Amino acid sequence: MRMQILILLLLVLCNIGWTRSIAKTPDVYEFDLFDGEEKGSFLLSVVDAVHIHSVVEAEGVLVAIGEFRYHLAGEVRLRTFSLSSIDGGRTWKKDNIIEGRKEMEYSSYPIPLEVVAKGSNVYVLASGYDVQGDGLGKVTISECKDSLLLISGKVVRSRGFFSQSAGVEWNKQVPLKGVFPTGLQAGPVNKFFRGRRDAIVTEGGLLVFLVCLKNENSEDVPTIIYSVDDGIHWKSTPLEAHVCKENCNIFEWGGRLMLSNGSYTGHLAVYESINMGREWTEAKRTFSRVWASGAAEGGSHNLLVVTIEGKRLLIFTRRAPSTDSYGDGLNIWLSDGEHFFDIGHVTLEGGIDGEGTLLYSNGKLLYFYKKTGTFHDEVSNAVPYDIGKVAHLDHELEKIKAVVEKWRTESVLRSGTRGATDRVNCVDDAPAGLFLNDLDGDQWKDTYNSVSIKAVGAKKTLNGILFSGPNRGATWTVSNHTGAQLYNFANYEFTLGVTVEVPDRVSEKIPVVGVVISEGSVDECLEVSYTSDDKWYVTFGGRHVPTFGSSIHNETHQVTITMYNGLFTVNIDGAAFSRTGSGIKTVRRVRDVMHFYIGGYGEKKATPNGKLLVKSAVLFKRELTLAEVQVMFMRTYWPRCPSKAPLVAVDEPQEGHSNGQIDNATHVYVALAAMIFVVTF
Repeated sequence: MRMQILILLLLVLCNIGWTRSIAKTPDVYEFDLFDGEEKGSFLLSVVDAVHIHSVVEAEGVLVAIGEFRYHLAGEVRLRTFSLSSIDGGRTWKKDNIIEGRKEMEYSSYPIPLEVVAKGSNVYVLASGYDVQGDGLGKVTISECKDSLLLISGKVVRSRGFFSQSAGVEWNKQVPLKGVFPTGLQAGPVNKFFRGRRDAIVTEGGLLVFLVCLKNENSEDVPTIIYSVDDGIHWKSTPLEAHVCKENCNIFEWGGRLMLSNGSYTGHLAVYESINMGREWTEAKRTFSRVWASGAAEGGSHNLLVVTIEGKRLLIFTRRAPSTDSYGDGLNIWLSDGEHFFDIGHVTLEGGIDGEGTLLYSNGKLLYFYKKTGTFHDEVSNAVPYDIGKVAHLDHELEKIKAVVEKWRTESVLRSGTRGATDRVNCVDDAPAGLFLNDLDGDQWKDTYNSVSIKAVGAKKTLNGILFSGPNRGATWTVSNHTGAQLYNFANYEFTLGVTVEVPDRVSEKIPVVGVVISEGSVDECLEVSYTSDDKWYVTFGGRHVPTFGSSIHNETHQVTITMYNGLFTVNIDGAAFSRTGSGIKTVRRVRDVMHFYIGGYGEKKATPNGKLLVKSAVLFKRELTLAEVQVMFMRTYWPRCPSKAPLVAVDEPQEGHSNGQIDNATHVYVALAAMIFVVTF
């Protein structure tokens, strides 16, 4: 009997553990802006808005900014306040920031635009607007009349015998004199990017805000404003129209100011700047055009840069329709700038209204979002009001930590610190993809768990993947126009390296690696293969390139293909592979790299009979120099270069002097008798 009870108990415990491991609905805690019975006091008022503006994290304390706008006894009344939570949104404490009232009209009331936290300090960027009432409770916000304002506060914790709490002590509002560039002024309040994480604190301590101004022609001008001394002095930089439209987020990555543009057609465009927004280039090697944009993909997005388990990460969320009856949800992606991982879909109870905010506080991953409730005021108007919700993404955080540990382990093994680490004998990037001998059925898995590619005619061996038979090879998709494009950078530059061993002599030309490029209805191909007389054979755009080579039978070789702006180079065993230095002139850059193939053509078409052992396949996000290719050649690891410096504010360049902006179109080539061959498109 005891044994039966023990077995039953073990089964119950196992079932509980299994249920938790697959749970997708997180714990959610709800709050609003009313204290106790305060909602009933508004029965004597005519209410216009009850709005939760945004939530930030300040040294483990969640701080929400909210505002009331209502009409009472012939007066327009406005209140802006903060709520603080030390327990992840379960309980909140309210503090007034500012309260205003005036008969029928209250001019220049500070309307919050953006909020950011630096340490225990909270900064609210606001602007003075004319707020008018019509006597019936309708409150309207008209044009901005004053300069921008900064309201700062400090989070203060208090402890009792059995509890603790936190609040914010707020200071007076301070005008930001002269922050607007000549010819620009604040626009209508609905044109500001309110509550969308358009404010950050850089690693160097700068306060950075993205606001929308207007010029003399009433055209929108997105503008970066920033302070190097906690709001005492400010500088501003208007942005070019294509860089930011209405759905933008700013963040910092790798010492650069980054800006995502959600209005880009097709996929989310991301731009980067090293001089606080004066000049921008598209971040093609990191995040640009990776995630699809548009209503079908969930539309709005949120970005959080955070350090978890000692690793700097970007967590990307995008609203997406739920797959079940619980309402809207989130799709979550993880990246370290080199690799990407799809954390999956999270269902949130009740759905999401408006924009949400991803937060990391006290070792917890949180998502703040809003729902709309209603109550009745003095004239029985059904007044909408914001209900805040804080979801604890515990299950997703555990997945993130597991991925980070995997990336960290592979980084030590493949990009260790052994050997030289100076800028000459190092590779300045981790691989974007690395395939060794992890084969599951027909899925060849990336070492970093970012992606798997289909491999046919493949067999796992101790030293790699053996491809054999007429239907063999792996197809590595690059362009995916309907979903995430993890390898969009390959349309601009890349380095693809494969380490192979030829087991048998062959009677036909056998493909080793190829790059397929789409040009409308025609696919062009660069292919490296070997022949029955032990010769390397290269074709590009239908043209045979004269080459040399011998004794490839039963020897291990490394073949690398690099591309930059339409210029392809092939290296064999760390050396430029050419008989002559001639090339074919390019007319325009590659439009669309469709896929790579390795070890054969895969399912696309039959491959000449033979065998090929692929020990590894690696992809970098840029064209490696010949020196870097030699560093990588025949190694199981490659030393990484020192990390980049954090983002700092720089003075505007003097006339006639360079501003130091790195132009992606500037590239240095080392000749070394290298053979560069390019197809004419």
